[in-house]
Amino acid sequence: MRSSSISRPKAVATAKTQKPGKTTQVGEVTIVAPLNVPSLLAQDASELYAHNQYNLLVLMLKDNIIKIDWTDEVLAKTALTHDGKMSVVAEKPLQQSPPREQSSSKQAAHQSGLIFT
Repeated sequence: MRSSSISRPKAVATAKTQKPGKTTQVGEVTIVAPLNVPSLLAQDASELYAHNQYNLLVLMLKDNIIKIDWTDEVLAKTALTHDGKMSVVAEKPLQQSPPREQSSSKQAAHQSGLIFT
């Protein structure tokens, strides 16, 4: 077994004794049990969104003045209107993908009552 892995029985025993909010080291394996994972994800999502907004503004700004290069594909496709006209992207209707066919095994599972929708 690799040095960076632990056996399943040992992992289960360690997980059962793991205290919420604590980090435990078992050999070379670190078991992390944070208390509130969703709150950690929101911070990352906010940072990613802010980073994207910053990069969009960097594309728009030249010498601290907003100057949009309409030949830039990213900037051109973010605008809904330009020169009093709707952009080509804004005029396109959203394409809906056709409904997927269910496999015969899924159909059989639905019919037998194994899958509830």
